[in-house]
Amino acid sequence: MLFSDADKQRIEAAVRAAELQSTGEIVVAHVRQSARYGSERLALAFVIAMLTSLLIAVFYPAVVSLYVLAAQLVSFGLTWALLGVPVFGRMLLRPTQFDDAVRARAAQFFSEHGVHATRDRTGVLILLSELEHRVVILGDSGINAKLGVNAWGDYVRVMTEAVRKGEAGQGVVTVIAALSETLARHFPRRADDVNELPDAVVNDP
Repeated sequence: MLFSDADKQRIEAAVRAAELQSTGEIVVAHVRQSARYGSERLALAFVIAMLTSLLIAVFYPAVVSLYVLAAQLVSFGLTWALLGVPVFGRMLLRPTQFDDAVRARAAQFFSEHGVHATRDRTGVLILLSELEHRVVILGDSGINAKLGVNAWGDYVRVMTEAVRKGEAGQGVVTVIAALSETLARHFPRRADDVNELPDAVVNDP
């Protein structure tokens, strides 16, 4: 569990407090994993199965083909199953695969949940993907016009380190507090400002 109930309450309070200072709209999202990685699991399981048959052919050339086929099936099944376990998946899949999947999931969430649809285009998405141990922050066009698309690196590093330490909730609260100051400076709250997006953590499957 990435966030406890207490973490969620603290995050919601931090978002609410931040949005009282600016026109920024912050959404914190938690997804268990950003992709199924079916094709990656299939490809690696196939490679392991082929390597198994090659090793048998080299070291045990007398083994009949039926046993080789059985060994291939077993190695394929075991590899597929192991890659479905988070700790092994993180070890055996390439980091770039995780990076690409989480960025794509964040972009999808940004669109599906209307983070792009605020009045002043000042939505900010903070997405944490549990399986991959990755964090992505996306700003809408109004935010990026002043801060730039590369403004989030330090915030992401703080949260990523917090996730690795098992302190994801505190990491998010810390980043929201820092982000609040930046948003208040560049996007001060207007008299007619309204809350356009949910303050509570959004749990997406």
